[in-house]
Amino acid sequence: MYFLKESKVSLIISALTFIVLGLVLCIWPQTAMNFICIVAGIALLIGGAWQIIAYLRGKAAAGIGPSSFVGGVFEVLFGLVLVLRPQVVQVAVPLLLSVLLLVDSIVKLQISIDLKRAGYGHWWQSLLASLVIGVAAFLFILDPISSAASIVILIGVAFLVNGVSDLWITLYVSRKIRDLLEK
Repeated sequence: MYFLKESKVSLIISALTFIVLGLVLCIWPQTAMNFICIVAGIALLIGGAWQIIAYLRGKAAAGIGPSSFVGGVFEVLFGLVLVLRPQVVQVAVPLLLSVLLLVDSIVKLQISIDLKRAGYGHWWQSLLASLVIGVAAFLFILDPISSAASIVILIGVAFLVNGVSDLWITLYVSRKIRDLLEK
């Protein structure tokens, strides 16, 4: 019985954590992105410095692999960018992903035309998907900062839904177990 109570408390804490994180991501997406970039930047700074020190002390492999002096320098440089200019990464990543989506939508457009030429009856579904993806990608390219914030908000909503469902399931199951034990 003690194990069940401990599990219930742990599951409730986990669910509430997801709910709080979801709210934070939904209410303050820009602040959350800055925080994530800074934490990732600090981790890269520490990891890169560790690699550089290990190399200089003769405890790392020579070469240009990920665990070398060169890898450490690149980690430190990228870490500095993340810490000092997180907005650069917040614009660059959604912009690059949006360009990839736009290219993919153009490929899908070509496939749609090929499907129509081949006499495939549902070619228009592929055309519709390519147009929707293309328009969305183009809009993301026009405003990558808002796009990144929108993605963070969607992740926040997913965290909220996950937390609320975990909380509901935990409370429901614990009530059912309690009812069974009382019988």
